[in-house]
Amino acid sequence: MRNPSAYTLLELTLVLSLLSLFFIAAMPVTLQILNQQKTKAFVQLLASDMYLASNAARTRQVETVIDIFPSYSFYILKIDGKQVRKVEIPKGNKIKTNYPNQRVTFYGDGQVSRAGTIEIVDTRGKVYQLVVQMSSGRFWIRYV
Repeated sequence: MRNPSAYTLLELTLVLSLLSLFFIAAMPVTLQILNQQKTKAFVQLLASDMYLASNAARTRQVETVIDIFPSYSFYILKIDGKQVRKVEIPKGNKIKTNYPNQRVTFYGDGQVSRAGTIEIVDTRGKVYQLVVQMSSGRFWIRYV
């Protein structure tokens, strides 16, 4: 005897296949949003490391350095010559800078060695710039 409230195998298969189609259609958009969030988080982390480098140089009266390695896709934060952090650049993103030897240096008074720009380009081509001022060592993020 058949239970009228039960679903048939055909109905369950149809519902599951429709759900699968919805998930497949939503996957590229979801991946794009995740990549965009990873890039934004990376830019914010780099900015916070720049603040950390500037403040550590000022408070400890030591030289701090951020070495950027575009070809290897990471950067290193060094305080007083000791590596504090190594951060991987998200896959597919590119980083470049106009600093000599890809090195941003903060002196013992917190001043930056020279003004410059660090540019991050995400997988879609969107450009994020960290612009560093010479006089104050301050910087801001510019979305191009």
